[in-house]
Amino acid sequence: MIEQRKSDREFLDLLERIGKELAEDNSVLNPENVFVFQKGVKNAREQIEVIKKEGRRISVGIIGCVKAGKSTFLNALLFGGEEVLPRAATPMTASLTRISYSEKPKAKVVFYKSYDWKNIENFNQLYEKRIDDEIAKRKEENAKAAGKKKKNGLFSVDRETVERQISLELPDKYKSCHELIKMVKENRLNVDDYLGKAEEIEIDSKKPLGESLKEYVGATGRYTPIVNYIELEVDNPLLQDLVVVDTPGLNDPITSRGERTKDFLEACDVVFIVSNMSQFLPEEDINMIVKNIGDTSIQRAYVIGSQLDSALRQQPRSLASIQTAFDNCCISAGRRFRDEIDQASRIRPDSVLLQELKKTSPEFVSAMAFGIAAKQKKGIRLEKDELNVITNLEKRFSDFHTVIESPDDLAELANIEGVRKRVLEKVRSENRKIAEGKLQDYKPRTALSMAKNLERMEEECYANLKMLRTGDMETLGEKLKLLEDNLDSIRSNIRNIFEGQDVQCRKQIQSLKTEIAGEMSAHDGLEIGTRTRTEMWTEQYGLFGLFKRTNREVVRDDVADVSQVVKLISGFGARVMEMINEQLDNIFDIKGLSDQIKGCVLGAFDLSDDKFDRNEILLPLENAMTNLTVYEVEFDFMDEISETIYNAFPNGQAVNEEIHCLRQLQEKEMRKVLKIFCQKLDETADNISANMNEQAAVFVDSIQKKISVNIEHIRRLLDNREENVREYEAVISRLRSSRQALVSYAGKEKG
Repeated sequence: MIEQRKSDREFLDLLERIGKELAEDNSVLNPENVFVFQKGVKNAREQIEVIKKEGRRISVGIIGCVKAGKSTFLNALLFGGEEVLPRAATPMTASLTRISYSEKPKAKVVFYKSYDWKNIENFNQLYEKRIDDEIAKRKEENAKAAGKKKKNGLFSVDRETVERQISLELPDKYKSCHELIKMVKENRLNVDDYLGKAEEIEIDSKKPLGESLKEYVGATGRYTPIVNYIELEVDNPLLQDLVVVDTPGLNDPITSRGERTKDFLEACDVVFIVSNMSQFLPEEDINMIVKNIGDTSIQRAYVIGSQLDSALRQQPRSLASIQTAFDNCCISAGRRFRDEIDQASRIRPDSVLLQELKKTSPEFVSAMAFGIAAKQKKGIRLEKDELNVITNLEKRFSDFHTVIESPDDLAELANIEGVRKRVLEKVRSENRKIAEGKLQDYKPRTALSMAKNLERMEEECYANLKMLRTGDMETLGEKLKLLEDNLDSIRSNIRNIFEGQDVQCRKQIQSLKTEIAGEMSAHDGLEIGTRTRTEMWTEQYGLFGLFKRTNREVVRDDVADVSQVVKLISGFGARVMEMINEQLDNIFDIKGLSDQIKGCVLGAFDLSDDKFDRNEILLPLENAMTNLTVYEVEFDFMDEISETIYNAFPNGQAVNEEIHCLRQLQEKEMRKVLKIFCQKLDETADNISANMNEQAAVFVDSIQKKISVNIEHIRRLLDNREENVREYEAVISRLRSSRQALVSYAGKEKG
């Protein structure tokens, strides 16, 4: 313990000494860089204090992709199934919610910032433009038909009808933002009165907690469309040692909310990764684990397979027993978990988080079944969707009521209590161990991160020192003019590069859509089996039919299992997702784009000329390129399709003439899946196009601004050139020494 305190003090003393030196060198260094480092020192000091605090609360993050069932799972785990955290209709209406313990319940709502709402308005404008364009196109087609005196085949140009008819073709982000704007108008909200502000909510202890929050997070809540995140404190014994955050997702379209999610995960001790069992641990979930939380100091991670009830209904119809279907479902999901984590560990053998995951087993839950059981125990009437779950399970499994004899049996199947005992209690019992491990990981990782910041400062100082040694007011003015002229000369080239990337992405996406369509044929095979049955009938014969005899005939029927169709469509979806995720990085070739831009910018300068230093151009160029984005695509479709197919064939089989109808339904649903994929790819193309257009307009300006500010800074230092040259040399020496000290500390701690 004494050694630990000594190590902590050594680390903080080192950071504070470096931060103090940087503050003293502020006239030489870029103030923005100094501020970032000093903010890092402050964060490190606060974070270490939080980690070391005796009896501190463990921070638990709930993460997962859209519609993974995070909020429903938390409602079951923490609130006994009460819908405190409503299910979001879209990613845009999801709220980041921080939940902690307090004897006196209270809540704080934080609304969007102005720039967040501006982005929402921009996407709504794109939505409106797509509708306007479609209406204009239809009017033109109608005019052509009228000219040919055709009365049939005219298109509707009613706006509401057009929106409904082309809704599947519109990107989800456009539709979601349009819905937010629409909700604001319907609720007659003056958004400017709330943006950037926070509001305390009074919690009425006599009412269900969800009632107090419904105006801010409910589907029809007055303020729901403008809420960024919520901080909720409740009198719940389960939360006494914990702080839980329900996240909207790491690929959040709202900038500030996404940043807050990442900030929280940085400080997180434990994460629950929630994944829908119907598509358990798809590529995007694994990428989320490896890319977004694999480098953090998170100490424990648990995978929760959600919506078990839905996964059970998708098991092969041959598994007529619910117990057999349950066992098969859990075994296959557990096998996938081990395979995916093993593969990810081979890619990232240094990831502590992945090594921790390898020591665990996934937990499988049905929050819906838990909520139903809770209502049944209290004699509360079930909602329509809850009744459908029970009805479908009864139809699907002949032994349902034999295995599930009481609400307690249903609650046991739901496994929420199991997660509380095996996971939450384990987290509480290992509080101290978790805190010590986090501190041990946090310090060397932070030291290396801050050493990289110093390295960038050092590079900037070298470039500035060279200008200071060789320049004068006139030559620096000429250099600035020449830099601006050279950059102006390549504006059209830069624009062409971005536009070329846009065109190339669209071509590759169209090509990928063709490949996806071709993949359908590999998943359309339907095996037809046969079964025999004996038909018996009685006939009369003889005079006046006085005699009777029983006839028997063996009849052979063609039979197809409906679960085959679900499996084929699911397999098609899984294969297509794999194809897209394999090619997504290539579709938006960020490295190739970066190389092209670097080549174009550097090519505008004669770097053999003493007037220019490569770093003078390269450093601001690399800063400007941080705005380039790699895109991710999400998919969710199987639940609805499974329900459609099983509702059409409730007996689970198609017999004789029904097989033709099953084939038709299979083709229809497969094409629906294809349309969903193509729609998502079009949305990706639109997002890339919007980003490329934005960067084409501002990229050169951003580089010019950074260079201009820096040269003006050097010109101010020329009045006392010799002294400032010596100061730069001294600062570079101190930066190098400080960087080496941080690297040395990190190596010692890791060793």
